[in-house]
Amino acid sequence: KWSRAIDYVRMYPRLLEGLRELRRKGIDVYDLTDIYKNVGDTVYHDANCHLNKLGNELMAQAISRHIIDSLNHPAPVKSAR
Repeated sequence: KWSRAIDYVRMYPRLLEGLRELRRKGIDVYDLTDIYKNVGDTVYHDANCHLNKLGNELMAQAISRHIIDSLNHPAPVKSAR
């Protein structure tokens, strides 16, 4: 029977490996996997990783910081060889 639950313990290392693989291919990715590690308050609305208001605000701030940083420090353009 299909379970709607996701095995996060098994999938998390695969997610991190996927991020590393994208970087090896020269794709600029943002790793936001640890943005909640020092937050004492609840950031999830439920057990299925849906964020509450605080979680969404922190996520938006993290994404904004990465976008601003990339605009201020653009990555070098690679040759299309």
